[in-house]
Amino acid sequence: MARLLIARATQDTGDDRARALVEGLSDRERSVVAGVGRGLSNAEIGGALHLSPATVQAHVSRLLTRVDLEGRVQLAVLARDAGLLRG
Repeated sequence: MARLLIARATQDTGDDRARALVEGLSDRERSVVAGVGRGLSNAEIGGALHLSPATVQAHVSRLLTRVDLEGRVQLAVLARDAGLLRG
């Protein structure tokens, strides 16, 4: 039971941190993060947001720097933890 409570407390902290990180992003940036979180390619994200794949790649690169992450997988985890994939 103690392990379960510790794991849940740690997860909540991660979720709070993730939500705080995405709160500072624009709506467009949150949409790009959500697309990455759903496993979409740059072309698929661009199609949904009416952007070129190169523009999406530029957003992803800037986002990785801005939230201090190393790759798309970490960005996808951020999207999940921040609740961007719900609904």
